[in-house]
Amino acid sequence: MLLSEEISPAQVLISDSRPHSFQVSWAPTPDSVTSYQVLYGPLRGDSAQLLEVDGTHNSTVVENLAPNTTYLVTVTAIYNSGKEKSLSAKACTQEGECAALC
Repeated sequence: MLLSEEISPAQVLISDSRPHSFQVSWAPTPDSVTSYQVLYGPLRGDSAQLLEVDGTHNSTVVENLAPNTTYLVTVTAIYNSGKEKSLSAKACTQEGECAALC
């Protein structure tokens, strides 16, 4: 019997960036994942927030953000075995026609 590999999300994508929210998606989503934790906070600051996402989903919307701010987003896969694997990405909230990177 083969066990599913316990790997970190290989890709974290940020999309639909708005002044106060953005969408976070990740892949792959192995069957052995029970849940995901999405930790996010301003790149310059120490106030991080945590979202819990069911293991059957591969995206979530992060809301109530400050406009024109760069955030560090870390997606952690929580496996049945209790192991955790993570991958991080930067995201920027946009105000109007703001450039892709604040």
